[in-house]
Amino acid sequence: MAKNVQYPRSPRRPLDGEVIIKRPGKPTLKARQGNISDGGLFLHLEDHDLQKGRRVDVIIVRENGTVRDMQRMTGIVIRIDPNGVALVTYKSGELKRQLGGQDNEAVASSGGQSETS
Repeated sequence: MAKNVQYPRSPRRPLDGEVIIKRPGKPTLKARQGNISDGGLFLHLEDHDLQKGRRVDVIIVRENGTVRDMQRMTGIVIRIDPNGVALVTYKSGELKRQLGGQDNEAVASSGGQSETS
């Protein structure tokens, strides 16, 4: 019997613009439908070749489309279903801290000081 897994989620808002997905050596993907939260986004994409676990560049262009209204971040595909793709998103500095935090935890557990303390 499958369990219903509950994930803590921040409030979701509809997209108010366009999301551009860039990947080295692959065509750019664009989505105008989906939702966004503090930790990620869900995009309605019909035809795509994204794979779970892939890291992509995410550019969010707000509805008025000025350069100031663009936000660039890193996304990691965490779920693919018939309706679209879910990504967890990080600003590049946050992703480096997340990845580096694994090393820092090992140092802290051995009695050393981590870089963030």
